[in-house]
Amino acid sequence: MPMSPQDSRRHALAPVSLPILLLLALLMATVTGCGSSSSSSSDGTGQVQLINGMPDSPQFRVEINDSDDDLVETVSVFGFQQASNLVSLSRGTYTIEVFFEDPETGFDERFLNSEIDVRDNTIYQGVLHGTYANSQLTWYDKDEGNVTDTEEEFEVQVINLSQDTVTTYLGDTNEGLTTATTVATVVAGNISDPQILDFAEDTDYTVRLTADGSSELLYDSGTVTIGESTRNTIVVNGSVGPDPDSPALFIVRDASVIVFPNELANASLRMINAVNDVADAEVQIDVSATGEVVLDEILSLDAVSNAVRLAPDFIDVEVVTPNASASSLTTTVSLAADTAYSIIVAGSALEDDVSIRANEMDVRSVANALNIHFINALRETDDEDINVVDLYTLPLGDTLSTTTPAATSVSYLEGVSVTVGATAYDLVVTTGGTLSILAGPARIFPNGGERVIAVATEAVGGGRPFRLTLTETDE
Repeated sequence: MPMSPQDSRRHALAPVSLPILLLLALLMATVTGCGSSSSSSSDGTGQVQLINGMPDSPQFRVEINDSDDDLVETVSVFGFQQASNLVSLSRGTYTIEVFFEDPETGFDERFLNSEIDVRDNTIYQGVLHGTYANSQLTWYDKDEGNVTDTEEEFEVQVINLSQDTVTTYLGDTNEGLTTATTVATVVAGNISDPQILDFAEDTDYTVRLTADGSSELLYDSGTVTIGESTRNTIVVNGSVGPDPDSPALFIVRDASVIVFPNELANASLRMINAVNDVADAEVQIDVSATGEVVLDEILSLDAVSNAVRLAPDFIDVEVVTPNASASSLTTTVSLAADTAYSIIVAGSALEDDVSIRANEMDVRSVANALNIHFINALRETDDEDINVVDLYTLPLGDTLSTTTPAATSVSYLEGVSVTVGATAYDLVVTTGGTLSILAGPARIFPNGGERVIAVATEAVGGGRPFRLTLTETDE
């Protein structure tokens, strides 16, 4: 006969004998013991890590607040292809706020925010991806596991932020895909499950990518250091270097990030003519091994050639200047994969004092910033004891005495890349360590994302007044 509601309540509240209580307590203790963990987070904590996979991002700072809106952790400023250390948090709900410094106001602006529920023994990886104008913060979680306590093993997983499905291999540098371990095939915007692999102490590891399991290599990292008892997250990006058709990646660990260029990617170069006492310079660039001509141009003073992409190799650069003896100068340059170069020829052709130098360039476009590649083509300053210069990027209305230089102690023909906020500037070149102006001001009004080559050169015909020329590029 069914019980009435009153009978049911009475049944639920009926006294329980002491032996039954003891048995229940023993069962509960047994279940609790089986579910416990011996890991470092067994005290009721999880771990959070922020990863920046946004190619055109500025420098970010992250604040983590608890459910009472109290600040519990500030993550140091980090940019593209960088990550925070693992941050231990007690279980609960947290708000993650991402900030950047507005270049016009100088104040911190909130970029985006997110909320997560932290559980015991769980690692949460927050990945910034997309673009500055269309950004996302995606969270991935996994069990903490015990790989960091286990010798002769390591953990690896793959986050694919590229636009294509890729297959990732991990193997010996000296062997091919047939002997490598297939880590995962991951479609765009996804993450693989963690894999635990045996650690081989004598192996020179390399990471390789193919398109969805094909045999054609898209990426080769060269030698990668893999440590035993480590967690490794391979983050795959689309191209962020001078070769638009080549993927890139970086590896995130618990407390570090390692960036590897793509050994299969092309290099790129631009040629700059700063020989100021002749009409033009004829430039020819050949591949040393084959003699293939990759650039053959007549460059006028201050001209910057278009970008030339070519396989990483030795190249011979020949410059012919139309002075009385039609002199020529040749030098050899070694190009690294996935790297952009500025090659400048400068000096005096009439005095047979012409030099060539190659400098690496930063070609990453930052959405709310200006990327300046500055080259010093001044053979002298106004002080015979100082042969270096400083570059200032002065916000309009500021003075040299109240501003820190953007680049210091730049020697003759040396090139440096700096990134500054996208606001109006007067660019000024001074004698190194002084406020004595050599060239400039050259005014610029960037909107953000521009890349500019700035060259300090002598006057047309040589000598003074010194000039500062600006050339905006598409790479």
